[in-house]
Amino acid sequence: MATRQSRIFNIIKSCLHGCTPEGVSICSGEVLIDVRRCFSTLKKQGKIVATGEVKVSDRGHLCKVWKAK
Repeated sequence: MATRQSRIFNIIKSCLHGCTPEGVSICSGEVLIDVRRCFSTLKKQGKIVATGEVKVSDRGHLCKVWKAK
């Protein structure tokens, strides 16, 4: 069975134009805080990078857009 982190990374890889943790949380059904932890770990591992784009979440928060390297 794939780990949560690998599942999250596969979702990020499949988003050609990048994605936000909130979007991945909705897509995957995972709890947002767990998805954010995965994003943080993937960033530290150099597997994802910020695109420089910012999107507004459903809750009205500004969110960085990330993509797989």
